[in-house]
Amino acid sequence: MKPRWWVYVAPIVLVTIATFLVTTIPALKQKTSLLPFLAAVVVAAWCGGMIPSLISAFLSAVAWSYFIVEPANTFKLTEDDFIRLLLFIFLAVMVSSLYVARERAQRRAEASEGRLSVAMEAARLAIWEYDVPTSRFWTSWGFSDIWPGANGVPIDSLAKLQGMVHPDDRASFIQTATRAIEQGEPFDITHRVAGGNSSIRTVGRVHKDPKGRIIKVVGVVVATGASDTSSEPR
Repeated sequence: MKPRWWVYVAPIVLVTIATFLVTTIPALKQKTSLLPFLAAVVVAAWCGGMIPSLISAFLSAVAWSYFIVEPANTFKLTEDDFIRLLLFIFLAVMVSSLYVARERAQRRAEASEGRLSVAMEAARLAIWEYDVPTSRFWTSWGFSDIWPGANGVPIDSLAKLQGMVHPDDRASFIQTATRAIEQGEPFDITHRVAGGNSSIRTVGRVHKDPKGRIIKVVGVVVATGASDTSSEPR
């Protein structure tokens, strides 16, 4: 977490840098003289949020009007200068607003993820996802608690997941999952895990792109308790 003083120091530093660049590089003093200041606003929003970006916008407007616009060291603005300044302020406010919207969306997503994690833990279920084009494999938090055979073993492929199915149930699991991927069908199978008699249920769904090509398979595993015999795929 950034210290509170950074909220006020960052805009000053950024606007000072922008002013220095514009006053020392002749090419920037033409029509593009406001671009370095807009960049300062964007960086301030990225580093500290809405308040630093608004402070940066205010300081930029003052610095540009006083140091950059001819005659320098005055606040005499022509009609064109005033329009450019209004456009800059509008863009700066838009940048700040977009940051606030992104920040709120991120907080909502984090809150939803937290609630989902609690619900999944309470229901004793986990999720895995297999990206077909890239063969990438992903498992959710708590997967090893549901699938004990995965404890301490990185799951980075569908083959490794299949290898953690109980040997007596592995053939039916692989056959069902392979058929689902090839034909785009959902599957639902109850099986045991390797190295024990714990029984879990795996429900899989196939996702396709608009052209009908299979792009990923998403599975949900649910702990069902101990089992003495393997269950047949549904």
